[in-house]
Amino acid sequence: MRNATIVAMLILMPILSPAGPCLAQTIVLRSQAPVDTEQVSLGQIARIHSNVQGEADALAVLVVGLAPAMGASSAITLNDLRSRLDALHVNRAVWSLGGAASCRVTRVQAAAQQLDELQQRSQTLREGVNGQIVQLPEERIPDSLAGVIRKALIDQLQPAGGRLDLHFAAADRSLLSLQRPQFRFEVAIRRVGARFVDVSARVYAIDPEPPGAPGPRRPAAAAPREHLVKSADLRVDAELAAPVVVAAKQINRGQVLAADDVRAVVRQVDLDSQRIGETAAVVGQQSKRTIRPEQVVGSDDLEPLALVHRNKLVTVWVRTGNLMVKTVGRAMQDGIYGQKIIVRNEATRQPFYAVVTGPDTVQLDPTPLQETNRNKPGSEVAASPLKPESGK
Repeated sequence: MRNATIVAMLILMPILSPAGPCLAQTIVLRSQAPVDTEQVSLGQIARIHSNVQGEADALAVLVVGLAPAMGASSAITLNDLRSRLDALHVNRAVWSLGGAASCRVTRVQAAAQQLDELQQRSQTLREGVNGQIVQLPEERIPDSLAGVIRKALIDQLQPAGGRLDLHFAAADRSLLSLQRPQFRFEVAIRRVGARFVDVSARVYAIDPEPPGAPGPRRPAAAAPREHLVKSADLRVDAELAAPVVVAAKQINRGQVLAADDVRAVVRQVDLDSQRIGETAAVVGQQSKRTIRPEQVVGSDDLEPLALVHRNKLVTVWVRTGNLMVKTVGRAMQDGIYGQKIIVRNEATRQPFYAVVTGPDTVQLDPTPLQETNRNKPGSEVAASPLKPESGK
């Protein structure tokens, strides 16, 4: 009954339109189409264009067949579509039909169920069962939207030595199961909370121009056509286990921390928390308060002290490919942990930038010295960074 009502509207539209029948009315069959419904509509398998307002939308909801079983595929040929449109009394004298010779229709609900299964297994592991943490859903569904979001979040939020577990909303499963190359995704992180991340996602359907489609022939090297099919804001629940520095024993107020006073452990932390993950960042710093054993040591607990002192020799580490080369330099200024200072190469007398990484220890920073520091009267600053000498 629904199809009959829509077809009646489509028959009357060209008659009632003030401009008369529209000549630019096309139905272009896609080469492939993922669906998550039991019935296949025309809008799911074809691109529909009409200059008459509302006509393309009305035609898009016409049911042209049944979807295949979960995870299976079936084909709808161009001849099948012609016969179905004739059976629905669609006026093909008005509509130009073309596109791919057949459309491969795939039921994508199976991918969403697979994602749900993986999330359930991951939840079981987090509740105390020992074993490997399931990575969702990148390993099993590498090209899905969920996999793309997961990779983006891990790249930005998961620190070295940490683990990020993500949980997607069940209502978003069908959208998250869409996959490349049928679709292209744009993902942006909008907000990071303590236990969640807000993500914006834009989904584009790829429409390769099939042979025989209406319109001028495109050059062979032209990129496939695409159109925006969905723009959505998603909330992803997240749990982060990350390295943090804790007190190995009681640390008293005013005490300068030594290497055996602290240790690094992996704990559940908030995504937006400010944390210290390396013991080198706190060694040599002075405690502002008493810190009990196993308490997390934060930046607010410490008074920064200079780890490198002016005119003192320092150990300089230089990264060369995958190797770390050690040499010696002289600090030209005091520096706290993480600060970029000027150090002089004792062999060549050339200064360079280095970052303080520990007591009397720095690592070469490849940033060239500022031009303004060169050729100043009485200045020994040059533009060349340190290069380890052969044999050191």
